[in-house]
Amino acid sequence: CAEQFLDKNDDRPFFLYLPHTLVHTAMGPGTTPLEPKPELLAKYESKAGTELHRNPAYAAMVEALDQAVGRTVEALRNRGILANTFVIFASDNGAALGSRRVTKSGVAVGQNTSNFPLREGKLQLYEGGIRIPTSISYGNIIRKDAVSDAVISQLDLLPTILELAEHPQASEIMESLDGESLVPLLSDAHSNWPLRDLFWHFPGYRIRDFRTMAGQRPESAMRRGNWKLIESLETGDVQLYDLATDIGESNDVSAAHPEVVANLRKRLQSWRDETDAPMPERKRTDQR
Repeated sequence: CAEQFLDKNDDRPFFLYLPHTLVHTAMGPGTTPLEPKPELLAKYESKAGTELHRNPAYAAMVEALDQAVGRTVEALRNRGILANTFVIFASDNGAALGSRRVTKSGVAVGQNTSNFPLREGKLQLYEGGIRIPTSISYGNIIRKDAVSDAVISQLDLLPTILELAEHPQASEIMESLDGESLVPLLSDAHSNWPLRDLFWHFPGYRIRDFRTMAGQRPESAMRRGNWKLIESLETGDVQLYDLATDIGESNDVSAAHPEVVANLRKRLQSWRDETDAPMPERKRTDQR
C-alpha cells in the first residue's frame, strides 16, 4: 500500500504515516492472528537461542518488519526521492515481554523477548516500557554515522517536521506545542539540548497475572536530566533512579536524595494539575 501511495503521488510533497502491525506477540500457529512467515520461522528455529532471546517466532517477525521497512526505503530510492525525503523510524513502546522467566545469570526477561539491560517492558513506566530507539535520515543533510544520546520525545517530531518543511506558520504553531524541534540535533548530534521535564501518566490497571496482581498499576513518572521518578497513584510511594549510573533501575535512591524527590514530585504534581490529568478513584460502596 505504501508503494501504491508513492506511485499515485505525482511528485507532490507528501506525508506518509506507516504504522506496522509488527512486531507483536508471536506465540505460534493457532494462538494469535499474527503468525511468522514459515521460511523465516524455520531460519530462526535452526539457530540456538541465547539467555536473553530464544523465541524464534518473535525473531522471525522482527526480520519481517526489517524487510517491510527496507521495501519502503527501496521504493523511495527507486523513485529518486529518497535523498529529499525525511524518514523517521521509531517504536511506540518497549517490547512486550510475555510470561516472565529468570536466566541462569539471574536476569528477569520474558518468554517473548528481552529489553535488557532496561527493566520491564511494554505497558510499564520503567525504561524497558518507555525508552525506544529512533532512527532519522534525510539524504546527505544528516550524517549517516551520527549518534546522539540526547533525551528526546515523540512530541518533538511535529515541530521538527514543521521546521524542515518550512511551514509558513511553523513558529506560531510551535509556540503551542510541548515538543522541541530536533533540527539542531540533526545538524550536530553533539549540540546542546535543553534540560526539560518529560512526563508519563498511567492512571489505570493492566494486570497480566490475576493470581499475583502483577502488572502495571496506576502510576506517574517523570524524568529531568538523569533523574527518573516513579510515583504510585495508589499509595503515594515513590522510586528514584539515577539513569546515568543505573540504566536498569535496580537501585532506588529515593531515601538518599530527599531533596531531589521533593523537587520532582512538585514538578510532577504541577504537570498533572496543568493538564487536568485523569486520576484513579477509589471504588465507592453503598452506605445502606
